[in-house]
Amino acid sequence: MKISIRQATPADSYAILKYTKKILDETPYMISTSKEYLNSIEDEEFWTRQTYEDGGIILLAFSGRSLVGLLSVNRHRRIRKRHTCSFGISVKKSHHGKGIGSLLMNEMISWAEKQPGLEKINLEVFSNNIIARRLYQKLGFREEGRLLKDIKYVDGTYADLINMGMFLKKD
Repeated sequence: MKISIRQATPADSYAILKYTKKILDETPYMISTSKEYLNSIEDEEFWTRQTYEDGGIILLAFSGRSLVGLLSVNRHRRIRKRHTCSFGISVKKSHHGKGIGSLLMNEMISWAEKQPGLEKINLEVFSNNIIARRLYQKLGFREEGRLLKDIKYVDGTYADLINMGMFLKKD
């Protein structure tokens, strides 16, 4: 299985929309549920354009012609936060354990190291998402804080929301 990674364009909006609805149905590790996700193709086009206008990036991972992973980086607009960015990442369940998350993360870190003024990458991860936490730690992210019982599932159980960060190595 060959995985290709490229930047998203507004023309990818329909594929991103379909992918996101699928991901939200199959993972317990996203803030939103599929019932809450009401985006249109126009909303996705706007989001894609806005991400790039704000200095971010959207990376797509494909297996053949099938979208199997997505990573989006949001660069902060405020002067006091402009040296940081945050990101979200997802990989289709059918493609877990195949290194796609690592590929997307490494591509993102490489991109971030080249961005003028960008010093730090931040993320939030559910405490029960052990595999993602291990990947982030392996890549150099460190836990910086924890919001206790910040995520509540419909069955009444909770997960903490962990804040992690990594300072970039600049050439």
